[in-house]
Amino acid sequence: ATRERRLAREAAQQAMALDPFLAEAYATLGYVTVWEGTHAESARLLQRGLQLNPNLANAPRYYSYILAGQGRLDAALEESVRAMDLDPLALANPLALARALSHAQRYSEALKFAEIALRLQVNDAPQGHWGRAEALWGLGRRSEAAEEARVILRQEIRGQGDTEAIWILHQAGFAAEAAAFGRELETKLAAGNYLRGFNLAAIGQNEAAFPL
Repeated sequence: ATRERRLAREAAQQAMALDPFLAEAYATLGYVTVWEGTHAESARLLQRGLQLNPNLANAPRYYSYILAGQGRLDAALEESVRAMDLDPLALANPLALARALSHAQRYSEALKFAEIALRLQVNDAPQGHWGRAEALWGLGRRSEAAEEARVILRQEIRGQGDTEAIWILHQAGFAAEAAAFGRELETKLAAGNYLRGFNLAAIGQNEAAFPL
């Protein structure tokens, strides 16, 4: 992922050098900087992209990630709705909206958009199941949420979404199963990866997770 972000940064910078008014280049560079943690710079780049092209659907979605990380959940929801309105057929948009609605504790609506995402998927990839598991958990439908978590975890281990699925299994009373998935995830994480702490916390090992 780090290499992919570096390549994306280089491509966006080259595109901006050729055309300083290319909105997509600003949005791509803004997305890269989200993951680098430079949120003020990311917000500036994304807002510039939207100035150049107000119909650029990925920019408000990326901006919603920044806002959610800052705890500005209402604003994040507004940006997620905007992205969905601009491009309802892009898989990432109903996924982002489902997550934003869950954060707002509007779980029934979140479930609807998670299921839209599942219908848009061309295969049984885990992304739509992430949103569905979170919404079902919020609705108190724990056994269904646990089954969605299993669907996620039986596929390739991918990272933070998997730690959330492990947490759901553990909280739903399947501690041994959650621990087994946690051990599998642990083998795929490099030393120093922040997800190691998330993984330990997901299976209730909070004291061990805290130093990480």
